[in-house]
Amino acid sequence: MPNEIKGLENAMPIRMVYTDTKEEIIFKSAAFASRKTKIAAQVIRESLNPVARKRFIVDDRKVVFRIAKEV
Repeated sequence: MPNEIKGLENAMPIRMVYTDTKEEIIFKSAAFASRKTKIAAQVIRESLNPVARKRFIVDDRKVVFRIAKEV
């Protein structure tokens, strides 16, 4: 799509869910989540697929990233 705005896929809100307590933190974009968690933005975008089931360790706790449905 030549007329599509570049970086639009990065503007979606992302939820970071701690797997032990189900506590959620909502970030306004994958880039913002990347800066806070020190995990690459591309890896976060790839992990948004629930079939991939990628888990990460942030602050010695396991987390998963999901798309936030509403902000």
